[in-house]
Amino acid sequence: MASKTYTLNFIGYKWEKDLPNETGIYLTYTVKYNENEQKYYLDKLVYIGESEDIKERQAEHFADGDYPRGTKLAYAYALLSGDENHRKRCEAALIFKVKPEWNTANKQSFNYESTTVDSVGEHFGIPEEFIVSRLI
Repeated sequence: MASKTYTLNFIGYKWEKDLPNETGIYLTYTVKYNENEQKYYLDKLVYIGESEDIKERQAEHFADGDYPRGTKLAYAYALLSGDENHRKRCEAALIFKVKPEWNTANKQSFNYESTTVDSVGEHFGIPEEFIVSRLI
């Protein structure tokens, strides 16, 4: 696969119930509640994933116990339809670059050709533009 550029237009910040049943990349954040202001604030980006159905995948994460119980989470997502390999490549590039705490795969190696990711819209914790290349 040759060098490729992807533009991800992130839509955020949503609670689990507000996620779409659509294909794309998602960013998972822990949130904290400020008692004085009675508001939730994003704390940190902890997980990056891809799925054919973002909302369904989040339900699976909770059912499988992938997320710590009692942790309040918010999400941003970018719709990315088409070939699953494109989603996996974008996910791998984001994970390799950012190394979120809860991800295990793709943190130490990147197995694709040079990949540029342009991130626009509502996202926190990822660069607006970056390039990653295969490690040999």
